[in-house]
Amino acid sequence: MDFEKRTIIMLINDISKCFRDKMRVKTDELGLVDAYRPIFWALKNYDGCTQLDICKLTQLKAPTVSLTLQKMEAGGFITRLADDNDKRNIRIYITDHGVEVRHEIERLLKETEEEFLRDFSDSEKEALKGLLVKMAYSIGLDCKCSKEVK
Repeated sequence: MDFEKRTIIMLINDISKCFRDKMRVKTDELGLVDAYRPIFWALKNYDGCTQLDICKLTQLKAPTVSLTLQKMEAGGFITRLADDNDKRNIRIYITDHGVEVRHEIERLLKETEEEFLRDFSDSEKEALKGLLVKMAYSIGLDCKCSKEVK
């Protein structure tokens, strides 16, 4: 395939799909559920956030997050607790078992990222990340928790 003829966005999409596919294969081989990956990431950074926060942080739709959280709770990866200040808000916390699985997924992520970036120098990696962060801000991606969590 002649990648030079593809647009930047098409390349980003192609690379992203390839990354997701590789991660799915690797997690499947270990008996892990790859769909949990974005939620583990959100809870790593914002343990105790709400379901709405997870939707914003992961760019996933509410029904997808709801179903995935149900499965993760049934598997013992997360727990849900009422907010101390407002009992109507339910906060989601990763369990010790969830942390173990998250560490394994993080190892696979790092391994896969290294595969994808093996031909890049450290300065090229830094420049690429800076450009992608700039793009995320320019299109208004919101990946912040609604309020500070514990």
